[in-house]
Amino acid sequence: MQQATTDRVEKTQLQAVSSHRRGDIQGLRAVAVLMVLVFHAGLPLPGGFVGVDVFFVISGFVITAMLAREWAATRRIRFGEFYLKRFLRLTPALAAMVATTVVVSAFVLSPLGPQQTTAATAAGSLLLAANWVISATTGGYFDTSAGANPLLNTWSLSVEEQFYVVFPAILALGWILGRRHRRLRYVAVIVVSAVAFVSFFLAMYGPNPEFFGADEWLVGFYSPLSRAWEFAVGALLALALTRFRVSSPAAATAVGFGGVAMLLASLWFINESTTFPGKWTLVPVVGAMCLLLAGSYQSNPVTRALSTRPMVKLGDWSYSIYLWHWPFIVFATILFPGSTTAMVIACLLSLIPAIASYYWIEAPFRRARLLPVRHLVPLVAATLIIPLGLTACFGIAVSNGYWNQQIVSLQTNIDPIVGTPGCFTDNRANLMNPRDCLLNATGAGEPVYLAGDSNALMFTAGLLAASEEAKRPFTSYTFSSCPLVGVVATWRKTGAVYRPGCDEYQKETLAWLEDAEAGTVVLGSADYYLRDPVLGIKVNGTQAKGYAAKTQAYTAGLRQTIQTLQTAGHEVVVVLPIPNFRLESDEASAEAWRGPQSCMNLAFFIDSCAKDMQTSLSVVSDRQAAIWAEITRVAEETGSRVLDLSADICPDGQCAVTRDEVQIYADYNHISTQESRILAPEFAAVLGAAGR
Repeated sequence: MQQATTDRVEKTQLQAVSSHRRGDIQGLRAVAVLMVLVFHAGLPLPGGFVGVDVFFVISGFVITAMLAREWAATRRIRFGEFYLKRFLRLTPALAAMVATTVVVSAFVLSPLGPQQTTAATAAGSLLLAANWVISATTGGYFDTSAGANPLLNTWSLSVEEQFYVVFPAILALGWILGRRHRRLRYVAVIVVSAVAFVSFFLAMYGPNPEFFGADEWLVGFYSPLSRAWEFAVGALLALALTRFRVSSPAAATAVGFGGVAMLLASLWFINESTTFPGKWTLVPVVGAMCLLLAGSYQSNPVTRALSTRPMVKLGDWSYSIYLWHWPFIVFATILFPGSTTAMVIACLLSLIPAIASYYWIEAPFRRARLLPVRHLVPLVAATLIIPLGLTACFGIAVSNGYWNQQIVSLQTNIDPIVGTPGCFTDNRANLMNPRDCLLNATGAGEPVYLAGDSNALMFTAGLLAASEEAKRPFTSYTFSSCPLVGVVATWRKTGAVYRPGCDEYQKETLAWLEDAEAGTVVLGSADYYLRDPVLGIKVNGTQAKGYAAKTQAYTAGLRQTIQTLQTAGHEVVVVLPIPNFRLESDEASAEAWRGPQSCMNLAFFIDSCAKDMQTSLSVVSDRQAAIWAEITRVAEETGSRVLDLSADICPDGQCAVTRDEVQIYADYNHISTQESRILAPEFAAVLGAAGR
């Protein structure tokens, strides 16, 4: 009798989570998608990307409320029906966008990297794995390469779908245990709370070498493990509302305006330099939770504003808008590079296919679950087979260079700038012992050591060839965005380290070189740390800002590093930064870099790709000559050798991305592996002069 009474009470409470479609939730979806659109359109709201986190909270809340109502009514969860609903809700619209994007990409994107990345992401997005594919092929969300992937936005859909795969079973298990054992009636809340705690802990400390030092794909920006807590927060709120809700308009209004304030703060104070996900993710997540909580008491101004007809309608369209806006922006930036106006117009134009997709694909497919199984199965199969088939054809065509000689030649001659795994990385936890990074063990002469950032790494092929010729052992040990000059690049605004783990790499590398056999240490470094206005330089805990202060700190650190190495018995060769096609944050010169990876596929067929891929060395010198002079002065004053490769990379005063169908520049400030090999005689000459 008592158990029956308890069941009735719990049933009433679970049904009370939400027995109707809440307009304010659709309005909150509208807010979330507008945040994302503003950010992606290049408008000055740096935290707009947190709109995705708002979506995650909404999803956790809505799915839990839906499952709670089903459990209350039937005491079971029909998993098959749940997954079918999710499939029909998400996949058909996604499939249409992916298929269209793949077709357009075949004409607009370059077949020298961007198309391959898009093909892989397309397949991943349809197979619930876009987040991992993007992490492996595109890199960080704010990396330059991310802006060239028209399917970058699908990462969040895969995270959401991965959540849907696991979470219903967790809830069902909690409810089953709670029903069988009265003392465990809150087990669902306990389990979801545990998921939230573990996930948040991983988001905060997972990548930290002091704790796990896990890889980015496992606990980083794109990982479901570091994002699950955001869904769980929404789920916990839905479960809490079975027993508690806001009981007065004053409280609901206060909570609602608190949520609005948090979302506004997220837009202004969170940016790409903020560690994300992490503690700052709490701001938009708690803000979204406050707005959902306020909506449990409808009579408050915030909820009424979110429930207005325009906001509800925009919320209805939000999924399709999210799908379509990003491909439009990417294609617009290719056609009209550097134009914010073009990006805004692209956002507006994307509303046309988005709204059409909602009415012609998304809404009809939601009703398709009512069809007989014999009609439903082929419909579901076609939804996947058609876009996957197009993606496969796209992948085959690009892998064969579209059977175009120029494309095939460039694809053959382009090697990525890579190092031995663990001997070049952007994560200190992945660094190997430098003694295991020996590339030419057969040499009997004095060893050669290469250290620094990726601008040192790019010399690996040439130095390896030169050291083999000189019969000298060669070790390459480098760390992304971390020059071995005793200073660490930082985000100027926040003071946060630009590449976490850099300071440790510098200390450990210097300690290793001090103990290593005396030889020749080759130092290479980019110089954008000095020229980029968004970056600072930290030395001995103090941050230098501005070109003059940063240059002084950099050269002082370089001098100290050279002297430390010389004291250990090494000779030092300093390679000057190579001529750069553009400044890191200089909009005016952003288009000086036009590599083959920037050319539309059509350009290769009308032979127009190479025309814009060159710049004058004198133009480059105007930007970099002062830095070259400072580095040269320090090297000469310390008795080190200087290697200036500018005339070799840019013969006859002309810097070209390609020459004789060989790519010289891998990107605006790195040479290709082929060019590095071509420079082997220059490295051999300097090693011969430095060797004792």
